[in-house]
Amino acid sequence: MCLDFFFLTACDLHIRDLHSCCTQSLLPQLLLDDKLGQTKFDGGYVHNGLLKGAQWVFDTECDVLKELVEKYEDYTLTCAGHSLGAGVVTLLTMLVVKNRDKIGNIDRKRIRCFAIAPARCVSLNLAVRYADVINSVCDYYDL
Repeated sequence: MCLDFFFLTACDLHIRDLHSCCTQSLLPQLLLDDKLGQTKFDGGYVHNGLLKGAQWVFDTECDVLKELVEKYEDYTLTCAGHSLGAGVVTLLTMLVVKNRDKIGNIDRKRIRCFAIAPARCVSLNLAVRYADVINSVCDYYDL
């Protein structure tokens, strides 16, 4: 079992693919780190391990995101992921929204996330607060 997720930014014909940021050796460290109520985030609670993964991506790709946001002023910043990757990109999107000053002061309306069958990773109050930028797609059986 390996935690894989994709983070894509498309500008003209250029696609940057960040794949498998978490190797099998990091899997237990990230996924099993779910101490209920331990990680407060923006007035709510989030999954510890998935937040660590999202923070790693944000720290690693912050300069690239800033460059792209400033270069393509009409584009949106869209994050997408499936399953555990959806949890990571959900938290990544929340980090981007909270730290817009680090990536060129992008408007909130230019940020969006598509989480396909996401792992439960945020408290209800955060889900409501970020509902304008995060779109979750769930199958009937996932409910």
